[in-house]
Amino acid sequence: MEKHYRFNSIIGLLFSVAAAFSAIIPFLQLAKEETKTLPLESDHLPFVRLADVEDNIALIRGDSSYMNNKVDWSNRYSYNWSPLAPLQYETNENGVVPGKRWEDGSGKYTPSMDTRIFQLRIAGLTDNLIDDLISRERFTYSREDYVQMKHSDLDLLMVHEDSKFSLKEVYASKENIVMYVRYWGYADINTLIENVNEKIALMLD
Repeated sequence: MEKHYRFNSIIGLLFSVAAAFSAIIPFLQLAKEETKTLPLESDHLPFVRLADVEDNIALIRGDSSYMNNKVDWSNRYSYNWSPLAPLQYETNENGVVPGKRWEDGSGKYTPSMDTRIFQLRIAGLTDNLIDDLISRERFTYSREDYVQMKHSDLDLLMVHEDSKFSLKEVYASKENIVMYVRYWGYADINTLIENVNEKIALMLD
């Protein structure tokens, strides 16, 4: 009877600790979350930048569509944390190439890029995370539109292209790092892939 009571007490304590930890996680995330305007140069940060793939010295930063708390939300990066992914980045970047226009005649050429980066505690979760990201980000596209490619330096590489909208997406992982890049522009998909590979290598150094 005493052993049974002790066992129930331990289980109850464990549940209480788990519940308390779950309750404070959102507060920890809020405390650690930080958003800043993207610097014009960021060699020390593991982001793929428009300048990396556009390779056009005429490229300039696009106008901001929303400013808040001195942050340009059209060109920003956010840092976040979670128990399973203690290092997370999310970025948005918009550019303009003066004198260049979209080939469909829709206006001036305004390439843009969104990224998400995760450093996981458990490397075995990378494939599941990529699958989840594709499910969340594919919008009207079918799962079959995302093609797995082989790459000597990456553990998993999934790509998607839509030439009608000049859209390219790369999902990649190496060890415990996952990176997702969505890019609108005319740079080649292989240029995007190699830049993703370089940034993942930077995080693993």
